[in-house]
Amino acid sequence: MKISAPAGSRPESSKRHCSIGGASTLAPTEDVRQIDIKPNSDFAEANNEEKLIRWLELQELVKEQGCVIGTLQRRNRELESRLDSLEGKQESRLHSLEGKQESRLHSLEGDCHEMLAKQEDAQEEISNLALQMGELDEECVALGKGMPDRQEEVHDWLDKNRDYFEEYFKGRDDEISIFATDFARLKAMMREFSNG
Repeated sequence: MKISAPAGSRPESSKRHCSIGGASTLAPTEDVRQIDIKPNSDFAEANNEEKLIRWLELQELVKEQGCVIGTLQRRNRELESRLDSLEGKQESRLHSLEGKQESRLHSLEGDCHEMLAKQEDAQEEISNLALQMGELDEECVALGKGMPDRQEEVHDWLDKNRDYFEEYFKGRDDEISIFATDFARLKAMMREFSNG
C-alpha cells in the first residue's frame, strides 16, 4: 500500500501518524510519499498457522491420552472383575473348608467323648478286678494257712481207718493199686498247693 501526501501541505514541516506492525510512529511527510508499508497480515498468518499446528498437535495428544486413559480404564474394569471373581471363589473355598473343618471337629469331639466314656468304663472294670483280686488273695492266704491242718486231718483219718481199708481191699489188688495211685497224686497236689 502506498501513501501520498495531500496537496497544499508542506513536506518539510508536516508529520503524519502511521502504523507499522501495530505500532504508532511519527514520520515526515516527505519520507512517506512513496514508502511501501507491509501490513501485519503475514506475521498474523504465520503466528496463526503456528498456533493452529500447535493446537492440532495438542488435539492429537489429547486424543492419544484419551485412548490411553480408555485402555487403562478398560483394563482396570477387567482387573476389578477378575478380583471380584477371585474373591468370590476364595470366599466359597473358605466357606467349604470351614464347613469341612467344623464337621471334622464335631466328629473328633464325638470320638473323644466316646473314648473318654470307654476309658471310664475300663477304669471301673480295672478297679472291680483289682478288688476281686484282693479278695481272691485273701481267700488264698486263708486256704494256705488252713491246708496243713487239713492235711494232718486227712493223715489221721487214714491212719484210723487203715485196718478197715486193708480188710476191705483184701483180694482187690487192682483197686488198691488204683487207689494208691490216686492217693499219691492227691498228696502231691496238696504239697504243691501248700508250698505255692
